[in-house]
Amino acid sequence: MRAFLVTVVAITILFAIEACKSSSAPKTFCDTTCLKDTIRFTGDHVLAPYIYISPKDCGAGSIIRGHKALGESFSTDFGFPAVKINKDHMRCIFSDTAYAYLLFNDCETGRGY
Repeated sequence: MRAFLVTVVAITILFAIEACKSSSAPKTFCDTTCLKDTIRFTGDHVLAPYIYISPKDCGAGSIIRGHKALGESFSTDFGFPAVKINKDHMRCIFSDTAYAYLLFNDCETGRGY
């Protein structure tokens, strides 16, 4: 009876070890190839504040911000080298038309901004 129990436990442990093995690496938030389209965020205030991130060299090139009562947009460069971002893993929090928080991580360094 002991030999049977030892065999069952050994087989169960082997199946558990094999089930934990994975043939592919886990997907990270930076598995994108290249940023090509402009990323757009719009606030829900009556003046419709917006933030646009325009691409440059497969990364974020500049930030364009404004709102419809302003009449013009303001642009700020991300700098050199271009920040690599994933558009699916970023968000923007607006505070009326006063300011906005843009939250994202750089794919090259993992640093949060």
